[in-house]
Amino acid sequence: HSHNLTSSFEDTNPCVGEIVLAFYSVLFSYEGWNGIGYTVEENKNVKRNLLLGIFLGVPCVTGCYVLVNIAYFAGLSKSQVLSSPATALTLAQSTIGDAGLVLIPLMVAVSTIGAATGAVYAGSRVMYTTARDGNLIETLSLLHNKFQTPVMALIVQGLLTCLLIVIGSIGHLIDGLTTLMWVFYGLVFVGLLVMRFTRRQETRPFKSSGPFLIYIYVLMLSGNHEYIPTYGNNHDKAQETKRQV
Repeated sequence: HSHNLTSSFEDTNPCVGEIVLAFYSVLFSYEGWNGIGYTVEENKNVKRNLLLGIFLGVPCVTGCYVLVNIAYFAGLSKSQVLSSPATALTLAQSTIGDAGLVLIPLMVAVSTIGAATGAVYAGSRVMYTTARDGNLIETLSLLHNKFQTPVMALIVQGLLTCLLIVIGSIGHLIDGLTTLMWVFYGLVFVGLLVMRFTRRQETRPFKSSGPFLIYIYVLMLSGNHEYIPTYGNNHDKAQETKRQV
């Protein structure tokens, strides 16, 4: 089905707002690229490992994701992709038979455990550091006596996770979480721009060339992710109203 690679978007909704909403799920699957930056205090060789994680780890994972999606369209028909409740399972069953019904769930389980571990590890450190700096209640900065892990931050993170699972569907959680994340990504880069001018004398272990281009690009991307879906949905509703009239 290699012809699907040139006709994958036929008969789909070309609305810009819908495309950006689709990107929410895509970008959520790529989340984790920023996690290594949250753990620099506990990294033994931060200058080496941080750069390796950013410039080697992220491109490798991105490449694997792209290859997997190419495999979906090359190995399945468009109708199979659209109707399948689990695309990876359908592809595995059609290529390697019943063994795929066992192999794919195991691989998904391993991937899920890895993703959850990274999210718990990085997220708890953000909460711990924020509390340590006095921006959250001090209790969240407490460390375990033996393991020196942010035990209270981990407990609160687990409780919040359970609450979100109970009150919402996974689709709504992904859309809402991705929207919120890009709001904060934009705020972080605004803060970086401000600090470049107000704290010029601060020690910076890491410096990048052409930072302003990167800041501006991410700010534009963040703004588009918040504005375009709202504008696109309102525009579609207006057009539908005109057609009905």
